[in-house]
Amino acid sequence: MNRKDKYLNLGGSIVSKNIIDGKGKLTWCYRHEPEDEVDNGWCFFSDIDTDEFLESVESVQILSWAQVVEIEPAVADIFDFPFGCELELVEEDGEKHFYDANTGVQII
Repeated sequence: MNRKDKYLNLGGSIVSKNIIDGKGKLTWCYRHEPEDEVDNGWCFFSDIDTDEFLESVESVQILSWAQVVEIEPAVADIFDFPFGCELELVEEDGEKHFYDANTGVQII
């Protein structure tokens, strides 16, 4: 089984179209309680998303976990994080790290 196949049946995530279109970098990650068996609870937003942009349902799209990992491989390590977590993905000196968005503490 290759890496991509490993992530195929892990449900769908809400992803900003700014990330999908390559306009912004995946920066903000939030996990809510899933509403059904298809929803994995993850939402991903970019560094350029604004409240006004996100008000429109056309601003986001549902992607499989495999597709999200393909866009940003660093998220592969956070799938099992608990519901309610809020993370920020930061790149420093060529390395990516996750931080708790509320406390600023580095997670990974």
